[in-house]
Formats: sequence, C-alpha cells, structure tokens
Amino acid sequence: MEGEDRMELEPETKELVDLITAQGRPPFADMTPAEFRSLLVAPPSAPADDEAIADVSDTVAAEVPIRIYRPHRPARGIMMYLHGGGFVVGSIDASDAAARAIVARTDLVLVSVGYRLAPENPFPAAVDDAWAVLDWIHQHRAGLAFDGAPLMVGGDSAGANLATGAAIHARDTGINLCFQLLFYPTTDCDFDRPSYHDHAEQWPLPREAMQWFWGHYGADEADWRACPLKAETLRGVAPAYIAVASHDPLRDEGLAYAKRLESDDVAVIVDDAAGLLHGYASMLRVSPGARAALDRGCAALRARLDIVEALTERLPSTQN
Repeated sequence: MEGEDRMELEPETKELVDLITAQGRPPFADMTPAEFRSLLVAPPSAPADDEAIADVSDTVAAEVPIRIYRPHRPARGIMMYLHGGGFVVGSIDASDAAARAIVARTDLVLVSVGYRLAPENPFPAAVDDAWAVLDWIHQHRAGLAFDGAPLMVGGDSAGANLATGAAIHARDTGINLCFQLLFYPTTDCDFDRPSYHDHAEQWPLPREAMQWFWGHYGADEADWRACPLKAETLRGVAPAYIAVASHDPLRDEGLAYAKRLESDDVAVIVDDAAGLLHGYASMLRVSPGARAALDRGCAALRARLDIVEALTERLPSTQN
C-alpha cells in the first residue's frame, strides 16, 4: 500500500507509542547495556495460543539454551527461531508469545534459541550459537518431529539477521532448508539509507539505537556474517519471506535484501506492512495490524510446506 495511508501509524500502535514515549528514557549513548536491559518492560503478551501447544520444554543444544514448542496436531516440520534485540538484549522469554503464535498457525515444532548476547559475548558468538543449534536440529530432526522433517529458519530483527546467516551456512554445509521467515531483518549497517532518516526518532528503534547496538555487537561491517547483504552470493539459499514495516528504520535494508535474493534467483515474498513499527511481533496483543502481518507470514510458510509435502509424496513413485 502506498500513499498517505502509509504515513499514519495504526491507532492502536500509536496509542502504545504515546504511552511509552511519555515515560521518557535516557539517550542511548548515556546508557550501558545493563542499564538499558533494566529499563525494558515485558511486551504485552499475545493470546497464549495454549490450545495449539502440546508441550514446551527448556533444554540445551550444543551448549546453547533452547526452548522447544510442540504443536498439538501432527508436526509438519521444524523451525529454528531467533529472537530480536540488537544482539544486545532480548531472550527466549521475550519472544515466547511470538513463538507460540507461529506454532499455533503452522503446526511446526519450534526451537527458540537463547544465543549469547553482546557486548559480554561479542560477534561472532551469536552467529556461532545459531549455526551450532541448526546443526544440532539437523542431526536430531527425527526425535524432534520425524525423519526427514522439513527444516526452516525464522527470526525478527537481529534474530532475522542471524537466520539469514544460518541459511547461508545451511547451503554451504548441505543442510536442506525449505524456508526463511524473516521479520524486519537487519541486513547491513548503513545508517544513511532513506528509511533511517525518515524514521530517525521513531520508537522503539531510533537511528541512534541501531548505532548503539552495532557498536556493542563489535562486528566487522565487511563480514557477511554480520551484514548478509555483503555475502558473495545468495544463490542456493532457501526461499524467503521478508516482512518490513512502514515506520521502521530497517525497512530499506530489508527491501534491499529481498532484491539481492531475487537477483541471485532465490524465490522471495515481500510483505510491506503499512502503519506498523519495528518490533511488531512483540505487539501482537495490542496491534491488529501486527497479528494480520504475522498471519500473512505464516500463511506463506504453510503454502511452502504444502509444496514440499506434495513433492515428497511424489518422490517414491519417481524412484520406482
């Protein structure tokens, strides 16, 4: 959707923004990561979707904390999900509502990853954790779901960044992924893109916040593991769904990543949501637009699974 409608936040989201910004906050440059973490308020939880969840268990995979969500209905596949938070904040708990919502809409086994955070664990610690857990999931897919279960990666913001890197790792190591579900991914550290200037002061992710996050992450901006837009080629990675938001400083780099995928002959669907902010997956209870955007992403994922399952059903007959 284009035009004036894109210039307005949805009313429910605007009310949330007004409420939180009225409380005030010190400038990012004046805060340590520990101080910023102490200011974070748990996002309004979404409806629990408990009727769709058979079991939730916390464990460890490859020395990384994970939380496994299992659907009540037969599992259709497995997703590794990585939470957002600028590589500095965020947690399995903070992304619990989004994880449950995805499972409820897709019947996937979802493995949420508690990767190490910067600056205590600078780049590439989070990348290493994501790759290690994906390798573990690949090796244990029969126990998690069923033998040969389709594998997917997903995430939001910094977590979507880590998911893109995991998809490239999967391609390079022979792990067959069937989908990437990427909500408002960070794919570069170019703070001069138009969306950074258009939304430089926009809660919850003003331009100074992203500069602060990248400074604490400690990544080399030339390293594709930090900036997947700089990967030599994306050819051969899994098809992707990239969701961006009209009022998000990261919108332009998400769209740029979609164009890179297209130029490297990777199937990609772009969802450009009007009236929404960065981080809308943590606003599911208060934002109808966020719920609708999540629904669209999960519908695309289900459609991809339909194709994978149809091809799998045909496989035995083609081998006879």
